[in-house]
Amino acid sequence: MAQQTINLYVSRTKVEEQVSLTAAVKSFVTGFGKDLPEQTFAVLHAPSKCHLAILQDQDFHNANGKIDTASVFEARVFNAKAELRWLNIASGAGKAVVLSKEDKRFFADKRDENYVDTIDQDYLLWGRSTGNSVGDWTQFAEARIGAFLVPLKSVAKDSYAKFTAIEYLGEYEDGNVAVAEERLTGIKIV
Repeated sequence: MAQQTINLYVSRTKVEEQVSLTAAVKSFVTGFGKDLPEQTFAVLHAPSKCHLAILQDQDFHNANGKIDTASVFEARVFNAKAELRWLNIASGAGKAVVLSKEDKRFFADKRDENYVDTIDQDYLLWGRSTGNSVGDWTQFAEARIGAFLVPLKSVAKDSYAKFTAIEYLGEYEDGNVAVAEERLTGIKIV
C-alpha cells in the first residue's frame, strides 16, 4: 500500500535578503492575486503589546483602526490557505517565509515539502467573551491579562475563541513520525 503524501509549499526570502514587514505583506498579498481569502488575521508582537489584527489593503487594523507596525519584531499573518511569518533581524528588516497549501510563489526561494499526514489543532485564547463589541470585534477578558478585542463579531457572552492550525507530520530516518511544521489557519468561536 502506497503511503499518502501531503504537500506544503514553502516560499522564503533569499538567504542574504532581508525585507521590511510592509514588503513581506505586499509579497503575501500579491502572491494570492485575486485569490486572497476575505479573512486574513495577524498576530503582531511588539515590545509593549501583542496585537490581534486583520489584514486590509496590505495594512493591519484592529477595532480602533490602522496599527503602527514600526515597533513590531515578529508577525504571523494567516488565513485558511497560507501563513506568512516575518522576523525583524535588524532596523525593521528581516526574514520572511510563507507556508501555503497552494503551489504559489511569494518570494524568490520556493520549494515543496512532503509530509505523511496532518492533524487539525486548536489553541484556546485566554478569556471569555464579555458580550460587548466594537464594530466587528468582540471584547474578551481574563483577570490576569485584562480586556482585549478579538476580530470576531457577535460572540455570545461567556463564549471562548480559539486559533485553528494544521500540524504537518514528518517521518524521520529512524521511522518515527512527529510534528515537523505547523500553519495557523484562522480564529473561531468555540
